[in-house]
Amino acid sequence: MTLPHGAIEGIVKGVEPHEEDFVTEFRRMVIACGMMAKVNGWWDDSPTVLKNDFEFLLLCTDGDSATADLRKELSDRIDGLVPHYKAAKIALIQSEASECVEAIRKDLPSDHIDGPMEVEELADIVIRIMDYCFYYNIPIGETIIKKFKYNASRPYRHGGAKL
Repeated sequence: MTLPHGAIEGIVKGVEPHEEDFVTEFRRMVIACGMMAKVNGWWDDSPTVLKNDFEFLLLCTDGDSATADLRKELSDRIDGLVPHYKAAKIALIQSEASECVEAIRKDLPSDHIDGPMEVEELADIVIRIMDYCFYYNIPIGETIIKKFKYNASRPYRHGGAKL
């Protein structure tokens, strides 16, 4: 069933008065999820943490030219780890999605919340996304609003997608 374009425009207009509140509250949850993950040790091995630890160690040296060369080389190597680290964090989000599929397939109940494991795994996906966005300073709330509006302008099934 397709909705007439006017109905979609009405849905978008109904959201518009609440955009700022959504973004503010979503940002608040992003910060909370990010801080919780940091406190629980999920970012201890990040390239940024490694770089900060390395810089601290170098402060304890005498600062000669060999140390400067070493600092530059290791700093570049650590920066090179960032794409791999980001990909690993995205893989964790993907693993939560796989766990959700498995929960649906086996109709599993949750051990941690009142409800199906499917819902728990969906929450884990959102929490991991919020954590990722916190760490990398991604304005996900604002981006959701923009993408929502863009999607409202797209044709039914984006012009013919089957799945």
